[in-house]
Amino acid sequence: MEILEKLFTCEQIVKLRYNDTENGTGPNWYEKRIALDHKMYLRAKELGYDAIVLMTPQGRKDLQRNRKPRSMELNI
Repeated sequence: MEILEKLFTCEQIVKLRYNDTENGTGPNWYEKRIALDHKMYLRAKELGYDAIVLMTPQGRKDLQRNRKPRSMELNI
């Protein structure tokens, strides 16, 4: 959700979110997730970002201490 809030307005987020009744497990969940990733990618590029990085709270703490996080998800 934090990444969506950085990239989109509240109104756009409502339109992009999964259908709550499916809860990410319906028959088309993978296609919906790929479509969302694509929209996030295009918007991030539009805003001048090179990548989207998702990391755990511990990973953020490691970065603040100038250490490389043990794991992170990078979407280029």
